[in-house]
Amino acid sequence: MNLVPWLAVPPWCAVAVGGALGALARYAVAKWFVGLNLAATRPYDALFATFTVNLVGSCLMGLAYGLIVEHWQAQGPWREFFMVGILGALTTFSTFALEVVHLWQQQQVLAALSYIGISVLACCLGIVLGLYLVRSSL
Repeated sequence: MNLVPWLAVPPWCAVAVGGALGALARYAVAKWFVGLNLAATRPYDALFATFTVNLVGSCLMGLAYGLIVEHWQAQGPWREFFMVGILGALTTFSTFALEVVHLWQQQQVLAALSYIGISVLACCLGIVLGLYLVRSSL
């Protein structure tokens, strides 16, 4: 199903535009958390921006997959635009990995391992939640 037939753009263009939007959203979330001054008062609060975008992005990925791939069986640039572009740029595995390494280097091994476990479990559950929401409502 081509949701908007007149929107025939090459996949690379869909990824580029979606990526720009996802990166801007990621930047906005990081700035919002900085504006809360969390990092200045409690050192672990700086991780919440990354955790938030990864968790929300995982939920959205589950929703997107359920809608775009399973339900609409969409053809065209929609999968690339939303799943690869927007969500690929929004979620930040490289930032997550860097934060884990920094915790580890600061001898905060338990914090690093907890952050890994909680993040992976929560994001997997986010995918499951997104898929459940789509599958149970359609």
